[in-house]
Amino acid sequence: MKNSQNLIILILVSWCLPPAATAAQLQNPETIERITVKGDRGSYHYYRQLERAKLDFIQAYNERNTIGDFAIDCSPRAAIGSHIKKMECMPRYFNRELGHQARAFIDGSSRRNNSNAEYVIFLTQKKKQQFEKHIAKLSQESAELQDKRLKVEHAMQAYEQRKNQSGQ
Repeated sequence: MKNSQNLIILILVSWCLPPAATAAQLQNPETIERITVKGDRGSYHYYRQLERAKLDFIQAYNERNTIGDFAIDCSPRAAIGSHIKKMECMPRYFNRELGHQARAFIDGSSRRNNSNAEYVIFLTQKKKQQFEKHIAKLSQESAELQDKRLKVEHAMQAYEQRKNQSGQ
């Protein structure tokens, strides 16, 4: 009885298993089935790479920067009405002027609330030019900053290319 059960199990197992490959099939590469899986990364992947490259550059820049107003401050901020925070980075001179304009409005020394970004951009045009020259100078002096700047550019290109492919 036990032998017949073992025989039935052996027959069932042999039916379920694929036939063994012969030595001739293993030697001929055309008879081996190949399965290729191609993955496609979404644009969010490239966006995250770009954000990481930017933060990496900012960190390296801040380590070399000696001018306090030209330091770049980053902090997570959520848009009004949202709980989703995004990293926002701004030069310190810009943040200070934004705060100054808001304080002037609250103190009553200004009748108009000039603490919007467009007005502060207008007020800080000269400082922005000096800031950009300072970044360029530090980048020329440091091979590490040049490398990180190139990584940001490559990540930006990859993100833009992927975004254009997907039509987002």
